[in-house]
Amino acid sequence: MKAKTARLIRRTSQQRSQDPDGLGISELFLSPAAHVAAILSARDPRLKRYLLGFRNIPPARC
Repeated sequence: MKAKTARLIRRTSQQRSQDPDGLGISELFLSPAAHVAAILSARDPRLKRYLLGFRNIPPARC
């Protein structure tokens, strides 16, 4: 996934969010189908949280 696409999905999720620090359910259901597919196909949980628009993303473990 390109960074530009990831930022677009994140901005869209943040705009549609009903609870910015919640579970991410509203963002997933309110997103366009292409964004939902991209979010669900992401394997990294940190990337999923980023795409859903979460503000508090834990650091990566080394």
